[in-house]
Amino acid sequence: MQKNSIPIVICAIAAKQFSGLDEVGVVAGIVAGILAVDGGILGGLIIGILAGVLAYYISVFCFRHNVPGTTVNIASGGLGGLAAGLVGKFLIAPVALWIGNYPFMFSNKIVFAGALASATVGGAIVGLFNVKGTAYVPAVLAPFMANEGKGPAFAVAMIAAMGCAFAITMVANVLERKKSGKIPVKKV
Repeated sequence: MQKNSIPIVICAIAAKQFSGLDEVGVVAGIVAGILAVDGGILGGLIIGILAGVLAYYISVFCFRHNVPGTTVNIASGGLGGLAAGLVGKFLIAPVALWIGNYPFMFSNKIVFAGALASATVGGAIVGLFNVKGTAYVPAVLAPFMANEGKGPAFAVAMIAAMGCAFAITMVANVLERKKSGKIPVKKV
């Protein structure tokens, strides 16, 4: 059950951000996320965006037609979440799960620990050099948008975190293949 809660949380956050409706967006995201939890993390993000957009437009429609405020909240949160959840469950979730099948990280302790260690390495470098940047741009542009004079340090932090994650994941993959017998183990 714990693994299934992550897509719901992501869905709720995305719906809140895209709707601009605070609690109503969260409700729409939770309703949609519960219905379409099988879409995984990527599905949760996509379905949350859809829930937020639908909640916003349903609320606008209701206000234009003089629907009382409480009913607007129920309609936009409930109907927006329900519609996005059903579309997500039957259309988006199967495709998103096929495209973004990253559950390996949660099923392999080495990869999960590697992700945490890699984030720690990147964060330590950022803190050491007092780097400030943004995550809302393509990764190749992020060093150019860091605080003045800190672009190279930002790039080093990105590369160090990526390299650490890559190395640890490669080790985990080799160990997994040895365990499953896909890589022959040399006997001395």
